[in-house]
Amino acid sequence: MMQNLATRSWLMALLLLLALFCLGPAQAALTPEEATRVGGDLSKVGGGLSQLNDQLAEVKTSINKIALALPELPSDFRKVQQTITAGRGEGEMAANDLASVAVLVVLWGLGLAFKRLAGGWRAKRVADENRSRGAVGLVLLDLGHFGVIASGAYLAIRFWFDAQDLQSLMHLAILSGLVRWLLFWKFLDVVLRPDLPAFRLMPMSDRSARAMKRFFGFGTLVGILNISMAPVALRAGLPIPSGQLVVLVVGVFVAVCCLLGVLAYAASHLRSSGAPRFWIRLGLLLTPAILLAWIVGVVTL
Repeated sequence: MMQNLATRSWLMALLLLLALFCLGPAQAALTPEEATRVGGDLSKVGGGLSQLNDQLAEVKTSINKIALALPELPSDFRKVQQTITAGRGEGEMAANDLASVAVLVVLWGLGLAFKRLAGGWRAKRVADENRSRGAVGLVLLDLGHFGVIASGAYLAIRFWFDAQDLQSLMHLAILSGLVRWLLFWKFLDVVLRPDLPAFRLMPMSDRSARAMKRFFGFGTLVGILNISMAPVALRAGLPIPSGQLVVLVVGVFVAVCCLLGVLAYAASHLRSSGAPRFWIRLGLLLTPAILLAWIVGVVTL
């Protein structure tokens, strides 16, 4: 026992000497210049905290402005509408609106005609015994359908709309937003295939596939149209706080649609484990995180 006590004493003394050895040079090396530098570093930290306080104050001010914009939102929209329609009669406005609707109908007709012409080819791809070849053929068919509509939209934008007119710019924004959304819709169709479970990339029930496509599709439609139309509305005089409010509301709506889509997927995998559980948890974590980042980005504009 005495031997163990002596060993512990020696170890404690050794550790004490080692600590003094490490501390001694450090204290001796703290010259007046370095002491001044340490003070400067602390000043920088203080400056950083002061800057953070200023940024938080700006965020608080921005939130207050956004909140105050809520009761003014209807009148702000009316002012934007008046700016867009300024100098035009009701007949001229109605004619332009009908022309834009006609363009959309023509594009829809082109897509429908393409589907009918390619109907036989699609049936062969669906019945192909080689599933990989059939899946690639269906993807090419989807890309062809999108290409026909996108080409028609480009021609309409190039030769029909006046890029200097606010009403035409708004119609352009809607048309370009719809084209971008159609590409995402095609992506959903490739992944989910509600009507073709054999070619579905994510295993789930037909009901869940249809629900996911509806939720994701409608949510992204609202979000993309909002992003497309916002610059024109701001150009027409929409106040920035009102624009921020609209974007925040739309962001929350899109997030809710995405969460409903994830829950629709989860409904098909209540007793599953492995990859389905991973995708469900990832969706449930990423959606609120992206929404939070969206809110912070909008508020700090």
